[in-house]
Parts: sequence; C-alpha cells; structure tokens
Amino acid sequence: MPFINVGETLKVSGKWVTHPDYGEQLKVELYEKLLPETTEAIEKYLASGLIKGVGPATAKKIVKKFGDQALHIISHHPQRLAEIKGINMEKALKIGQAFEEQRGLRDVVLFLQEYGISPTYSAKIYKTFGPDTIEEIKKNPYRLSDEIFGISFKTATA
Repeated sequence: MPFINVGETLKVSGKWVTHPDYGEQLKVELYEKLLPETTEAIEKYLASGLIKGVGPATAKKIVKKFGDQALHIISHHPQRLAEIKGINMEKALKIGQAFEEQRGLRDVVLFLQEYGISPTYSAKIYKTFGPDTIEEIKKNPYRLSDEIFGISFKTATA
C-alpha cells in the first residue's frame, strides 16, 4: 500500500487470502487514512516525517503545547505554531501548508479509489492538478486520459 507511513492510522477493507509462501494475509481492496486522536498517536504521526518541517523534536514540542488539539491547530491556525520556541512564523505557515497538501492527496486517493484508480496513479493525478484535483476531474474527467500517462479513456469515463 503506497503512501503509508509509520505512525498513521488506517481503516482497511479486503479479504483474507492464503499466500503460498507467506501464509494468511489481508488482501486490501480499499483503505482510508484516519487522523490520530490521542496525544501519543498524534506525536508519532507528526514525528513520522510525513509533514515537511516536522521531525521528532518538533512533534514533541507541538504536542506538549497543544495536546490533542495539535492537528486542529496545524490545520486551522498554523500561525499559532510560532508560539513554540524554535518555530518562527514562516516555518509555522510552511508546516500548515504541508499538512494541507497531505490532506489534499489523501482526499484524492479516497475519491479515485471508487473508480478503481490506484493510489500510485492518484498521486500522479494530484501532482498534475494540485489542490483542485477533485473539482477538475468532476468538471472534465476526460482530462485524465489526455494528461496522465497510463489512464485510459475507459478508466476516465468509468
């Protein structure tokens, strides 16, 4: 499963299969990334390197300051991160922006899963269309076959 990092929480659906070499495994058909809720899980998530500009030390400071509201602060009030020693306003805003970019990619992956488009292609599509990906696809799904190598007309019209 691409785009999964240590510290992330997932909701998965699929079926159990038996692999000849590795035994029983869950064959994941759909997955959804869930934002962590506990302070411990939030700190692990932030420390994972998923959000540019936040490593283990910064994650610890953010969670110490904002507790279980840390992700809400990063998402809705990133300027408040500048209240933490070692984070200036520029870095605070960049952290907020990086967090929103991850949310945008996650939303696109979930949206495109319904149409059988893999997370790998979803990332390519997001890279091409940016934060307005879902709106652009809804307006004109044929752009996928025109602009994304490997997406056929049939897939774009599904």
